[in-house]
This record gives sequence, structure tokens and C-alpha cells, in this order.
Amino acid sequence: MLEAEIQIRISPMPPGLISTWTRDQLVEELKKTVESSVGNVTGGQKVYDKEIKQGELIGREIKVRAQGTDIIARLFYTNDRLYMLAAMLTTEPDAEALVKKVFDTFEITKE
Repeated sequence: MLEAEIQIRISPMPPGLISTWTRDQLVEELKKTVESSVGNVTGGQKVYDKEIKQGELIGREIKVRAQGTDIIARLFYTNDRLYMLAAMLTTEPDAEALVKKVFDTFEITKE
């Protein structure tokens, strides 16, 4: 039985840009990216949006509900890239917990 569909997107950024950002700028860029991502989901309503960490990396985790489907995503900027993990959940009771376990295994290493 399918519990979720997971996608990983890695988008290049201008070389050296992210390393010039202060922590506050990084947080602000992540928030802008979240808002843009939510806006791209037809009928999407944000359920939550929170700061997360992976080691020293700061990221965001969001949950969006659209047309009866929940989507969870984690976003990180590092290594001149935007890393986005996203999962469309099914109605299976453990789908969200399972997706978060899978996301927790994804490790971004610094160059």
C-alpha cells in the first residue's frame, strides 16, 4: 500500500551567494521560499511552518493541505544549492511519521 510519494529537488544558486548571507538573511530567504512554494500549490493552505536544523544547517519544514491532500516539505540552502524534500501523503495513519523518518535519514554534507 502506498503511504507517500517523495521527491527530492536540488536547485543551483549563484556561486558564493549563500555564503554571503547572515543567519538572519538565510532565515528570511527560507521564509520567502516557503511562501513561494505554498503559493505554487493550487488551493494550498499552510498547516504549519517551523524552523528545523540538520547538524549546523538551518532549514524549514512546512505542511500544506490542498484539495484533501497533505504535503510535507523540508528546505535547506547550502553548498550553493537549494535542497527541497517534499512528500505527498496518503490517508494511511502512519504516513506522516514514516515520511519524517525518511526525511531524517537525508543528510546534506558540506563541501
